[in-house]
Amino acid sequence: MPVATAQAPQVRVQVAPQRIVALRIGLDAAIGSAAAAADGNWKIPYGLAGWLPASAGFGIGGNTVLAGHQNTEGMVFRNLNELVPGDELDVYANGAMRKYAVTERLIVPMWYSSPAEQLLYASFIRPTRDDRLTLISCWPFFTNSHRLIVVAHPRAAG
Repeated sequence: MPVATAQAPQVRVQVAPQRIVALRIGLDAAIGSAAAAADGNWKIPYGLAGWLPASAGFGIGGNTVLAGHQNTEGMVFRNLNELVPGDELDVYANGAMRKYAVTERLIVPMWYSSPAEQLLYASFIRPTRDDRLTLISCWPFFTNSHRLIVVAHPRAAG
């Protein structure tokens, strides 16, 4: 009599993105893991873009969130405000590359923000059903009163 064998469930391995490139704005940065700080902010490794490990890993779908400083700590995202819809981004990990195109760019107040503005900001960090890359930095250049949010979606192959 044949014996049935159970199939092991598939486990999606969380792979951290390792590098981000946006040639038009001169961005070419290594990526490290960001850590949550006691004050609710993220501690981003000096001179790197910071991947939020609670967000999606490389190539598995969902919302991959990267944060970076624009005026301190190596200024990795100093030109992020120059990205516009249609601009290309490349993200690398383990010898593979994924191409993205910017689809959205917005600025959200952080200081004295309303509950609606806080919810809007939080919505860009949460998991999503669609595959996207979300980049976050402080804005404007000489302060951190707002957050600049750039959303990109995968580009079609070809």
